[in-house]
Amino acid sequence: MFKATTFVTPDQTIEDIRNAGKASLIIVLSPVNGIRAAKAAKEKHGIDYIVTDLPIGSNASVKFAIEIAEKAGHWTGNLLKKALEKEVERYYSYVDRETDVIADTDFQNYAVVVNNATQALPYAQYLDNEIGWLPEYVFITDELREKK
Repeated sequence: MFKATTFVTPDQTIEDIRNAGKASLIIVLSPVNGIRAAKAAKEKHGIDYIVTDLPIGSNASVKFAIEIAEKAGHWTGNLLKKALEKEVERYYSYVDRETDVIADTDFQNYAVVVNNATQALPYAQYLDNEIGWLPEYVFITDELREKK
């Protein structure tokens, strides 16, 4: 069982921030932001961290859950696999209805993704790999700068 503490929701308290040094693992969902803080936490508190994409869609969510379980040392093989299979089945019971409607139009669908550096690629991958749309363009709205 995992307890997640995030610092970007209104439900967090000062106590959550004070206890952040007791975390088992830090998950950074951005290839740009948060890495420096994670490195500092590792140096000061010995907390391991991973940098991964924001999981969007079934495939990415399953990969994310396995990656976190393995990194945290909670990989329980068949138990986790069965739980994930059940959730994927539930997810596709909703998505299949939508994709059938899209596929029945018999048109190739193209997409344009406009988002920040953290979310643009995961959304494009979701549209391509799970919905079957072709991401024609991906625009990143962040102003990225080289490290100094």
